[in-house]
Amino acid sequence: MADQNFTVAILRQATVFGFSYKMRFDTLVNSMTMDMFVQKKIILKGDGSEYRPFVHVKDTSNALIRLMEAESDLVNKKIYNIAIENVKVYDLAKRVCNTLNMPFNTEFGTWVDKRNYRVSAEKIKRELGFTPKISIEEGIKEIYKALENEALKVDDKHFTVKWYKKLIEERNSYLVNTTDV
Repeated sequence: MADQNFTVAILRQATVFGFSYKMRFDTLVNSMTMDMFVQKKIILKGDGSEYRPFVHVKDTSNALIRLMEAESDLVNKKIYNIAIENVKVYDLAKRVCNTLNMPFNTEFGTWVDKRNYRVSAEKIKRELGFTPKISIEEGIKEIYKALENEALKVDDKHFTVKWYKKLIEERNSYLVNTTDV
């Protein structure tokens, strides 16, 4: 669909972290921070050697703005990655604990997530001069503070799969009850 009259550019976001009123606690930085707040330990879903790329929610917003404001001929028909860094999951758990000045306490879960990937954000830096600014540690601190201040509460709606299951159950319950009438 892209042509000289219609610009198409794609921004591929790394795993997004950071405080949001539409919070997701099923992404790694967010979930590990929440685990330390609630359980004082982090549950790992793998052996920790897996890599993940990360980016703060505000940096993704700023990258989208930069992309939209760029000249069409510069970005049309292009794909950009946005990430601040790639981190091993085990090392991320250590960073969460260190950032919160809490003992390193992890446990291995029963479900294993073997996904392992890294991305480069050099293209967006080179072509648009955009570099993410907000560190993982800053994101950890803001999430933890929001939990402490109760600006954020742990709720099923902050876990995508749990929330979808709940919505499906409610819909099914409604359909069963309305067919009985």
